[in-house]
Amino acid sequence: MAEIIQHIVNYSLDELKEIAKNGEVFRKYPKNPNHALLEIREHMGKITADIEVSSLGRIKINGNIVTPFEKEKGWFYVTIQENVPDYRVWRLVAETWLEFPYEDTEGWVVHHIVNEGKDIPENLIWIKNEIHLKIH
Repeated sequence: MAEIIQHIVNYSLDELKEIAKNGEVFRKYPKNPNHALLEIREHMGKITADIEVSSLGRIKINGNIVTPFEKEKGWFYVTIQENVPDYRVWRLVAETWLEFPYEDTEGWVVHHIVNEGKDIPENLIWIKNEIHLKIH
């Protein structure tokens, strides 16, 4: 039997109403060190910026929408604040919007369902690294 990979995005009724009205809704980034990338975990306590992530993959920092920059072959990053490494947009989206049922994300990666597609919740999924390596 093939392994089942779940893809769960939960929306509140208010979020769905906002999406229906404006096409997008922003959600506060949870700043959960157990779900953050290892290179970001040590900086979590230093993050003072207010970070919001939209259902369309746009990032607001301290109330301002920021423009992501391409750091490596089509992958986009944002600078959260000066003393924190640049963060992957797709990872911010996944950490904010996708359900992750385990305590810690170590050994898990965020996979683009449509490779080099958009950094939106519907195109992202948490999978184990060994499964990710089988896909690529």
